[in-house]
Amino acid sequence: MGSSDSKTRWSAKHAVSDSETLSAPEAMGLRLTNHAKDRMVGRRLSTTAVSATLDYGRTLHLRGAEIHFLGRREVRKHYRLGVDLSHLEGLMVVCSNEGVILTVYRNKQTPNLRERTPRRRKRREHY
Repeated sequence: MGSSDSKTRWSAKHAVSDSETLSAPEAMGLRLTNHAKDRMVGRRLSTTAVSATLDYGRTLHLRGAEIHFLGRREVRKHYRLGVDLSHLEGLMVVCSNEGVILTVYRNKQTPNLRERTPRRRKRREHY
């Protein structure tokens, strides 16, 4: 998915300066834990990338958290609509149910994110 003239990169469409990117996530309406801020800085992920994942990514509700991620399908779908998210493929944002961002990471292999089914315990028969 190379860039073409008719396609727009998400970050160019919603551009912010580098100093604004890492220093003012609250200005973009993001609530981050200190852990999430540290991970973003350490992994060189901007608030615009996180915001794009929240806006365009798939959302799953698992184990008391919301997981937002941009997989191959989401990137292709939005590319057809004129938004190039290829540079964000694999980005995952884990939020609490209250909307606070807990952590951010990149995983190119879309994980098997499913609700765990509880195991059935065999009932012991008492003799």
